Amino acid sequence: MIQLLHEVRYNEGQNPSDREESELKHNRRPLIEALQQHNQSSPTSFHVPGHKNGRLFQRGLETLRSAGEWDQTEIRGLDDLYDPRGPLKEAQELLSDLYGSRESIFLTGGSTAGNLIMLYLASLEGKKVLIQRNSHQSILHGLELFGLTGVYVEVDKEQVTGVPLGVSKETLTTALEDHPDTVMVIFTHPTYEGYAGPLKTLMDLVRARGMISAVDEAHGAHFMSPALPDHAISAGADIVVQSAHKMLPALTMGAWLHLGKTAPWHSEKVRRVSQMLQSSSPSYLIMASLDAARSTLACLDKHVITDQISEYQKLVRQLTEESAATVMPENLGEYRRDPYKLPIVSSEEMKAAVWKAQLEKRFAYPELQGARHVLLTMPLFEGNRETVFLQSHAVDIFGKMNETADPLPFRVSPTEEQWTWVSEETSFLHTTFRVAMEKAAGMTSAETITPYPPGIPVVRTGTRITQTHIENLLAAHRSGVAFQTGDRWIHEGVLVYRPTEGDDDQ
Repeated sequence: MIQLLHEVRYNEGQNPSDREESELKHNRRPLIEALQQHNQSSPTSFHVPGHKNGRLFQRGLETLRSAGEWDQTEIRGLDDLYDPRGPLKEAQELLSDLYGSRESIFLTGGSTAGNLIMLYLASLEGKKVLIQRNSHQSILHGLELFGLTGVYVEVDKEQVTGVPLGVSKETLTTALEDHPDTVMVIFTHPTYEGYAGPLKTLMDLVRARGMISAVDEAHGAHFMSPALPDHAISAGADIVVQSAHKMLPALTMGAWLHLGKTAPWHSEKVRRVSQMLQSSSPSYLIMASLDAARSTLACLDKHVITDQISEYQKLVRQLTEESAATVMPENLGEYRRDPYKLPIVSSEEMKAAVWKAQLEKRFAYPELQGARHVLLTMPLFEGNRETVFLQSHAVDIFGKMNETADPLPFRVSPTEEQWTWVSEETSFLHTTFRVAMEKAAGMTSAETITPYPPGIPVVRTGTRITQTHIENLLAAHRSGVAFQTGDRWIHEGVLVYRPTEGDDDQ
């Protein structure tokens, strides 16, 4: 009998009849069932989209033709995302039941849309928001769009790689004391490389001061097993955004937003904001995949996760014993790494670019290449293909193990700085010019420079450029890191604001 992961976390005391009822409920896919029923009627479309149920896609595009049958709009029987009364309402209620939220809604604009919703809601409560140093660029965009004052809270890092790990209790406590006018604290949980700290402790600190706790949990939608870190709703967050497409079988841009039990907003308000910040024509293909992802996750046998994690742990040991691959530890102080994320590290600065090239030579593509590591994201289940590939090609990709090499000294490097303002007053009317990055120290950037992935800006518009920024950016560029904003800053210089008269700091 299928054992729901949700029951493992929340309903261990259920009797057998309750479990059976829950299984039957989560085996349903209300939106998918509605789409299937609609398509079985051989409908004639006098409505958008213009491909007319896929019929107008040219020959040779059979995949698009098939997808077009599911790419529908708000017609009878298929409900309306922004006023759900039928299958979408039921699908979202099942999602809420799975995570234990007060309410959950589908997002078709990814976690980016969800983060903007969170920040708009914050702007209704006050002006100041605390965010982690490793926040996604969409958080910074939201600060700018809604006129919020943002303050970076520094994070603990791993000293060899500089990979962010999370905010410590001590750092957060001091930040909250120094910024009592904060209305919302936004956490990134887990980090891009999969590290998660004791989130409930941090949530309790925020709640004790009457502030709103929000979590960008883009990479943690699968945290539904005791073998994995707690997910943010179970830790007591007020509002949580998850990218279902990151780790679950959902289409790109498929995401969820959850309201916690103590969220200060009415559900109608959140749905209204969702409508303001997303397309008025949400993709039924994406929403159908969200319906499927929820059902798949809910109906996984509880042993699938633990067995899969055990297999990946064996794989890590094999990679370490047979090749030069070094995987970052699963435990670093109070931080735990998601075992589905494998950050493979080198002590040599340029080695990660070589590894990426070797992977791509074999038509295998890593999630991320940093200055000193590549990140491999493993499947939630049915990961035999990826495991066999790494077992077969590890030495060719990562090189032979060097028995005389000293092990890398992985350890938590506590924060040295505290926090910095990220919402400085800038204006598009100010005069700008380009200057060689090597000479930009002390100047104010007029552009945002973002390695992607992970989409965490190193420099943003309004940042006072430091020597550390310069060294980090140049090292990343030398190592072959890709930048979402292109590399014009390296060839033509970084765009900066021209100092105003009397500005001695520039």
